[in-house]
Amino acid sequence: MIGAIRPNAGIVGYVLSFFTLFLTSLGVISMMTAYAVRATSRNAYTFTAFPINITLYFTSGAVYPINGFPAWMQEIATVNPEAYAVHALRLLMYKGAGLTPVLGDFAFLTVFTVIMIALATLAFKRAL
Repeated sequence: MIGAIRPNAGIVGYVLSFFTLFLTSLGVISMMTAYAVRATSRNAYTFTAFPINITLYFTSGAVYPINGFPAWMQEIATVNPEAYAVHALRLLMYKGAGLTPVLGDFAFLTVFTVIMIALATLAFKRAL
């Protein structure tokens, strides 16, 4: 295929990619769990969860480069864990990067995940 985009990652890149996906998934699931536990009803959660997820998706840089966003969207992207995951995955899968270039992304994702797990745990304790 001419012009095909192919992964350029070795075994380390794949392992780090799976770690990125694990951290991101755990953090976002914990965030939404904390939110779901505190929601006033199932309908309120269902109605409001979609806009949260779509905002995270579109400001992640997965569809369009972050540097092309309007200023207000770039500000959202600076606190969006999915933006850090997309950045790390692009470096790992398509640039053949190792651990060092993605340490900042991993640091943000780790802090985010730890905070969200703590919030979800506290939300569950209060709900009981």
